[in-house]
Amino acid sequence: MRKIIFTSFFLLLIGSYQISAQGLLDSLDGITNQPKQVEYTEATFKAPRLVNGQTVELIGKKEMAVIIAHRFAPISEGAYNFYGLTQNIIRLGVDYGLLNRVNIGLGVGSYQRTFDGFIKISLLKQCHGSKSIPVTVVLSSTAFISAEKWQDPTKDNLFNSRLFYSYQLLVARKFNNRISLQLTPGLVHRNLVKREIDQNNVYSIAAGGRFKLSKRLALNAEYYYLLPGQTADDFVNSFSLGFDIETGGHIFQLLFTNSISPQEKVFIPETTHKWRDGDVHFGFNIIRVFGLSHAKKV
Repeated sequence: MRKIIFTSFFLLLIGSYQISAQGLLDSLDGITNQPKQVEYTEATFKAPRLVNGQTVELIGKKEMAVIIAHRFAPISEGAYNFYGLTQNIIRLGVDYGLLNRVNIGLGVGSYQRTFDGFIKISLLKQCHGSKSIPVTVVLSSTAFISAEKWQDPTKDNLFNSRLFYSYQLLVARKFNNRISLQLTPGLVHRNLVKREIDQNNVYSIAAGGRFKLSKRLALNAEYYYLLPGQTADDFVNSFSLGFDIETGGHIFQLLFTNSISPQEKVFIPETTHKWRDGDVHFGFNIIRVFGLSHAKKV
């Protein structure tokens, strides 16, 4: 898996800069060509979420995306529990296009009764023409509040202990109409940890990609590698596979993952289930984007 991450990193750094030459007739006549327009790359990914994690994809100004994410219990629970379908974890979220390159969002997850709010800012956008940028770069910052009851209510419990944060730099490139890759270094900060030896700051690096199978179907994959430390020793890396199915109005994402929750504070530093043990969660995301204006997305 480390080789996959490093290979993705070098692929993302390779830009395909197109060099244009003037024609012989223009050179002889001293005619200067008109400058090319900038053409921005669209639909690097089809949705703001790849499987569990964020993508560089942003919705446009005054657009709103409603995201319903379900994760069921592990398939390994067998036929008695309908292979995990009798239990589920859910996150309900709304993304909003504050500006063309700035999205904000709110969500609530049933696992650990966690609320989240985030902001995504597009720093660079892949384009070609009069200027060329080989990758799209997005900064994402999320805050989480756990509303679970205190295990020991007699203690002097601080509200600050309920707070968690996630910071990610999303770097992606669309190579052609079928293949897109993304590299995501990130940090999860936990104000409160269970043991003194546990890390408050958990660093990770993720590699993800999309392969378009047909006009309305794509295969997605993502892998979050925990950098060495106590968290990496106690937990496992999150690995997920999924399919995008476009209906024209909605995007359905059918997925398999070893993580129980789609919130970064959980699936990055707290994944415990292992694919090799059959502890895989089936789930899905339903994404519906509403256009509230005709603002052009750039």
